[in-house]
Amino acid sequence: MHENSFQENLENLLDKWPMFSFLFILVMSLRTRDREREQRARQKSVHFKWITLGIIAAFALCVITFAFKRQKTHDNTNAGEHLKSFQSFTADLLAKMSNDQLESINIEVRNLVCGMDLSNDIAVTQDELLKRLDEMTQRVKVETERNFHRFHKEPSSYGNSEAYYRMLMLVTVLQQDYGMLYNPQRVTKAGLIEPNSSFYANPRDVFMHGLLLAQHSGTCASLPVLAIAVGRQLGYPLALVSTQNHLFVRWNGQNEKFNVEVTSKGMNSHPDEYYRKCPYPITAEAERENGYLQPMSAAEETSVFLSLRAFCLMAQGRVSESISAHEQAAKLAPRSLHYQKILKMAKVEEQQRSRPFQSGKRPFLPPHPLFQDPNLPPEINWAMWESHENARKQQQEEERIQRNAMLGNPMLSPLGATGSSISPLPQPHQFPNSNNQTDFTTPNHKPF
Repeated sequence: MHENSFQENLENLLDKWPMFSFLFILVMSLRTRDREREQRARQKSVHFKWITLGIIAAFALCVITFAFKRQKTHDNTNAGEHLKSFQSFTADLLAKMSNDQLESINIEVRNLVCGMDLSNDIAVTQDELLKRLDEMTQRVKVETERNFHRFHKEPSSYGNSEAYYRMLMLVTVLQQDYGMLYNPQRVTKAGLIEPNSSFYANPRDVFMHGLLLAQHSGTCASLPVLAIAVGRQLGYPLALVSTQNHLFVRWNGQNEKFNVEVTSKGMNSHPDEYYRKCPYPITAEAERENGYLQPMSAAEETSVFLSLRAFCLMAQGRVSESISAHEQAAKLAPRSLHYQKILKMAKVEEQQRSRPFQSGKRPFLPPHPLFQDPNLPPEINWAMWESHENARKQQQEEERIQRNAMLGNPMLSPLGATGSSISPLPQPHQFPNSNNQTDFTTPNHKPF
């Protein structure tokens, strides 16, 4: 009986085996499918992570590249960057910009924009001029580092000031290697003022392009701007500062400030009190009204360049353009009454030029060769001569009063200002020759 029961169970099991096999295969198939789904999900997750990391890396690379290019543009370390800015602006456009906008444009670009188009005989491009400026900057950098052992050895020779040493090297390289000096033809005797029609006749004397060309000479209107352009490229905190009829440089750091006179041979560093007396005495009221002895903003620097442009235009007989440039200068520096006065004088000259000359009234020229310009109406020559005579008499009276106050010690103007003579002050600081290496005062290359 037991054998029959076992046999029946076995037969029943064999009869149901196909159904169990099917169920087993179905379960295994479902589990395999689930595992495959999980594996694909994990693969998708890994792919998504890599794609995300790639996007983040690309974004970071773009940010770094943008920051690098922005810093490169800000520093203007090559002529291509200079040129890009140069080609984007005109003097009229600069006059419409705010101070913040002007600060983003290097001082050399603003200066060249205002003055270079006034000279028609320039055979080089703006790109070449800016490359020359970059070469000067690089040479100043190299010589400053090469001679730095002098400062470490005797810091007291430089007032224990690294900033003073760096400015001395900058001035020395520009003067000795490139011959950047005051144009001797623009220096007059004490008490005499060269007429505007003569002083501004050549824009190269008052704008940077004259220094970057073969001329290699300028005036107090251009030499300080060149020094500032080079110094700012090297990261020096330099500012343009004015007194009456004169510009100079100031190291305007947070912890150290001193003035730098670059129009004399070598480097002088005078206190502010010196510039209150030289090249012309100024009153406290004039100092306050005109912003004298204060570091200029970018807008005020541009006002100076526009004013110089206006004087050059007037000397070329382009009167209406000159008046427009004077108006632009006065608008950019509204707190300086100096530009308002100059504008009024320019308008008076415009009226005199447009007035027909009466042959019966002063048919001869003034008794001074500087005011006998045949290209100007006689009335203009007489007006300038009378203005010159009044200024000369006033200056003589002021000098007489000063001599009495100073017990007879004469006050002479510094070399480098219009109507100046050589200063009797101590000789400026000139950098000594190098003994341990090739002397940088005899460069291997010829200056431009």
